[in-house]
Amino acid sequence: MRTRQGTLLAGVALLALVVGATLWLLGDGRDEARQRLASPDAGAAGHAMDLAPTPARDAVVAPIEPPAIDAADAATPAIDLHVRLVAPDRSPVVGATVTLHSARERAWDDSPPLVTAHSDDDGRIVLTLDEVPPEGVGVVARADGFGSVASGGRGSVDWGHDEFEWTMPWAATVHGVVRDADDGAPLAHAVVSTSEGGPEVEADVQGRFALEGLLAEYDLAIVAREADHAPGSRSVRLAPGDNEVDLELRRGVRVDVEVVERDGGSPVPGAELRRSVRRPPFARADAAGRWAFRIATDELQTLVVTSDGFVPLRWSWDGHDATSDRTVRIPLQRSAWIDVSVTEVDGTPLPDAVAYAEFSGAPGFHDRVPLSPEWHAASGLPGHADDLELDFDGGCDAAGAAALPVIAGQEYRVASSCDGYVPGRSDPLVVPAPGAHARVTLVLPRAGSLVGRVFVNDEPAGTSRRLEARGPDGIPVGHAWLRADGSYSLERLPAGEVRLRVLEGPTGRTLGEDTVMVEAGVELEHDVRIEYVVAAIAGRVTFTDGTPAAGVHVRATTADAEPRWVGRTETDDDGRYTLEVEPDGVFDVLADSVANSEPRRATAGERDVDLVLPLLGTLRVRVVDAETGRPVVAGTGSGEPWAWWRDPSMPWALPLARPALDRDGEAELELPVGPVEFTVALDDAGYEPRTLSASVPQRWDGPPLLIALSRGHEVALRMVDAATGEPGLIMEHVVYLVPEADRQLVREAADGEANQNFGGGDGIRVRVDDPRLRGRWLLRGEDGLRRQRGLAPGRWALVIIPDDVRLEPDAIDVPAADGAPIEIRFTLPDEG
Repeated sequence: MRTRQGTLLAGVALLALVVGATLWLLGDGRDEARQRLASPDAGAAGHAMDLAPTPARDAVVAPIEPPAIDAADAATPAIDLHVRLVAPDRSPVVGATVTLHSARERAWDDSPPLVTAHSDDDGRIVLTLDEVPPEGVGVVARADGFGSVASGGRGSVDWGHDEFEWTMPWAATVHGVVRDADDGAPLAHAVVSTSEGGPEVEADVQGRFALEGLLAEYDLAIVAREADHAPGSRSVRLAPGDNEVDLELRRGVRVDVEVVERDGGSPVPGAELRRSVRRPPFARADAAGRWAFRIATDELQTLVVTSDGFVPLRWSWDGHDATSDRTVRIPLQRSAWIDVSVTEVDGTPLPDAVAYAEFSGAPGFHDRVPLSPEWHAASGLPGHADDLELDFDGGCDAAGAAALPVIAGQEYRVASSCDGYVPGRSDPLVVPAPGAHARVTLVLPRAGSLVGRVFVNDEPAGTSRRLEARGPDGIPVGHAWLRADGSYSLERLPAGEVRLRVLEGPTGRTLGEDTVMVEAGVELEHDVRIEYVVAAIAGRVTFTDGTPAAGVHVRATTADAEPRWVGRTETDDDGRYTLEVEPDGVFDVLADSVANSEPRRATAGERDVDLVLPLLGTLRVRVVDAETGRPVVAGTGSGEPWAWWRDPSMPWALPLARPALDRDGEAELELPVGPVEFTVALDDAGYEPRTLSASVPQRWDGPPLLIALSRGHEVALRMVDAATGEPGLIMEHVVYLVPEADRQLVREAADGEANQNFGGGDGIRVRVDDPRLRGRWLLRGEDGLRRQRGLAPGRWALVIIPDDVRLEPDAIDVPAADGAPIEIRFTLPDEG
């Protein structure tokens, strides 16, 4: 297949972090991750809790497992669990209700609690159990004005000694109006919910609605449905308290769906429809596998169809050929199965083992398995569809066996882990047909473990470092983040020689190594002591008026052809910093704030490396619709930057802090004092960008700066391979949609070695100095489709970088002649 599917890698550092985390999850860390929840509170190391996006979401938490109880000890003494609840601002949560439940009960909201208590004036609670149930317990905390939290963690609770400190998130309320997108009429009785499921509310006769009990400071999509309109949603980051979010729905064409088996065409009753594989279903097919919905022509509809025993299917369609009511058949394929047996070396079953299947075609969770163009043609399914990877893990039964659902025809490795044993993996295997079974036996040898402390230059290593274990062949066999006192624990290590490396957490550099012999079934206490020569760069960060810049990040990169990040620290109350770096090096140091300081070159050990930041002031703006004069209310969900600013003395555009516009369309921005040029770009809300100049005072005392935005036009572009007819977008390329007059500006911005602040993949770095263009690059959409709103009338150019790929046409007129997607055919270079 000549088309190289891909997406723009817009953040190299973020990509590295995600890849690293994914590799860890897929490797040794995945076993650990499946046995505990990650704690959002760094101060509660070793303990965990689940922050539910909505209180109504079913809690899926691991039970707190108490210490093993000797069966011969009939009289179990009272056990205390100490909890302290704090708000995000660290103030105590007073009067919270905390309940202790049996872990056997999954729906804790409906189950009677074992113990109930209330937090005191310091937010503290002591929960006492006279007897611990063998299945373990779970803890739930609720308080007015806060989202609920639920505890988890396996074997991490020191009952009677540990005190959990949990941060309870602020609660938020969303209210607004649902309207018709064309005439603005309120839609009475529209049903509104969130993308995470939970309670639904019905709008009143004026289209007004209110959703309560949501979590603040989280990205969330508010979804509305109405019988004669296509569903609509809006992503927002909720502020604590009230949030106003208005929704507009477009009229749609009715589509009747039949969910059927891929082989044979039999209906799949009760198939569930979801917005994504991890979200709860929003609709179900009836007993005949039927379901109906409405879709607005040219508005992308994406859903995941699931049913027990079948492979999930992700289907995307923009409805461009749905000019009248029609019926669509969605075929689901039955799962194949891998039957796994996990045993010890002597053949004894391991009932406590966990087994999972690793899809070798695309590492990660729920990755797509592309379906061929021939399949699409034969199925008659409009749009684009991909199979989704199943969640391939399962606990073994008493015989050490588990059945793992997989996709027929795809290659897998089966992996297993168990406390006290070395994890194992099978050879690659393929289950040939849907419904077929393959059998795998994994033999796990007993493991050893290490506990101890790590000292660097005779000082405890601290929480910013980690310990990595590797076998004699150099393959990683485990790792652990160090605690504040330098202590660590490593489990499931293979017997024999193990090499230990102490790594700096943020930079990953190696501080030192050690070697230890591990014995099977034995916990060995081993302290790691290393000597590491460090140097430091020190100085002070101030604003241009000489006042100290407290709490500002200072970072350093190596001063060479390929800069490498080596460290980061924070200034104290007087603006002073000390940054540890590698000895005998030369570095570029800068202060990282709303506007960065000019970088300074410094050598290791140099003092008085002072940095100056622009003095910050306040710019208050009010954004209104130019036609109606009504305030524009915009959230700041992921992927929705709403403004850029540019200091005339600086050659690049920087993003604003992205505060949400409140119900009056107002926001307060922190910017450098003096003249600035900035662009308000509310593309997602359908407005044309507008560039303005302003002078930022140190303190804004007058009325807000009024900004009137005009509604723009919308186009839909479908990228298609000219040779194969397959939809997609070319990997390692960036496609810009820009005014025709700016075509050459984009090409010039892509030239030169200085353009390094925008990732284009494959070593390509693109910097666009005009902030209007930063929001105009196109990512790969489903079915090769990309929708762009907020375009001004005129001629728009399509510019691809690098330009070894030809686009036809390479320009479009806005508004388009009709509402159908505009097909852009790309021709790849001749690789021969």
